[in-house]
Amino acid sequence: TEDGAIFRISHDGQQVERVAHTGGRPLGIEIDLDGRLLVCDAHQGLLRVDTATGAVERVVDSVAGTRMVFCNNAAVASDGTVWFSDSSTKYGIEKWKDDFVQNTRTGRLLKVTTDGTLEVVIDGLAFANGVALSPDEDFVCVAETGGRTVVRRWITGPRAGMRDLRC
Repeated sequence: TEDGAIFRISHDGQQVERVAHTGGRPLGIEIDLDGRLLVCDAHQGLLRVDTATGAVERVVDSVAGTRMVFCNNAAVASDGTVWFSDSSTKYGIEKWKDDFVQNTRTGRLLKVTTDGTLEVVIDGLAFANGVALSPDEDFVCVAETGGRTVVRRWITGPRAGMRDLRC
């Protein structure tokens, strides 16, 4: 929720319990290979949450020494690599419209491997948003909301490392 809480709701909708509080603004949530929640928090960065204890672990909150301001969405690969978007390096969630109006093109797609290696995979995106891996994990897509496109980055195969647009 907007106040940083993450809730679990029973299948029948009758029970609601708070499982964690990030201290920020959770957005995209996935389940990692260990069954923990992987949370893209607009203010806190990429987090892992143990739903049994409520413990919050910071995975990534800065890139090249500069704090992230708009971590947004993620996808988890079968090898544990996390692909995630940082919508803007200039404007946080409270001023997201400013990023669109000024067309900052500071969004980016990043990845962090299980050994903690962080890489900016694509930068210069117009408000990077949703992230998805193909079923075979041969490419990753990121929604470039400001550009009204989806950018595909090939991970394996003859086009590995290349990117193209899918409208």
